[in-house]
Amino acid sequence: IVGDVRFNGCAASNVGGAIYNDSSATLNVDNRWPTWLGGSLDIQSSSATYGGGIFNNGGAVSLDVAFMSNNSATQGGGAVFNGNNGTMTIGAAGANFDHNSSLSGGALFNTGGSTMNVNYTTLTNNTATAEGGAIINGGALTFVLGGMTANHSDGWGGALDTVAGSVYLDRVSIASNSSGQGGGGINNTDTTVSLEKVSINSNSAAGNGGGYSQGSGGTSTFTNATVGANSSNMAGGGMYLIDGTADITHGTVF
Repeated sequence: IVGDVRFNGCAASNVGGAIYNDSSATLNVDNRWPTWLGGSLDIQSSSATYGGGIFNNGGAVSLDVAFMSNNSATQGGGAVFNGNNGTMTIGAAGANFDHNSSLSGGALFNTGGSTMNVNYTTLTNNTATAEGGAIINGGALTFVLGGMTANHSDGWGGALDTVAGSVYLDRVSIASNSSGQGGGGINNTDTTVSLEKVSINSNSAAGNGGGYSQGSGGTSTFTNATVGANSSNMAGGGMYLIDGTADITHGTVF
């Protein structure tokens, strides 16, 4: 796909409301014009059971520029579902995910064995009724330069819920997210998480860990990170660590 392409109001009863990409396929969205001239993939108001906007079933997807809003999935990945050992790169030239919704992973769902690289991306106002207001991860997730703001999960992980695999965040702002259970900003279970120059500020949890919550099997490394002004209705307004290890180097927690 080259240039400005829009999908609006698409629906699939099973997977891939707007686009389905299979294991032998490669989808490239190549932005060759500045974004203000309209070179992008724009998916709005589309729906499916999994992957309201895009479902990647083990293939390769590259989205240089993408704007995805008001998409929904009844089970997983309101905007994007990356599964079956798929590889996905988002936002090489900028992306935005806004007001998407799902049971799990309001905007993005990355399953075990799959790889998702996110760059120059903002995720705002996405919601999940179970876990991962913006993102749920079970595979390998890398997110460099961007932000997750004002997302909400009724369960765990207002911005990000990670349940396996690995997460690397670099220069990402996580602010004003909320959860009905633990981890208003991030909830980590059974995952190796590395946070570098990340700010986790002004998030809230009805459960434990207003900013960051770590459960069984989790490992966390904070380098030059800031965790501030978060709140919890139970324990650990900034951070709640119930298991695993957490290493903080040159960080600030307040």
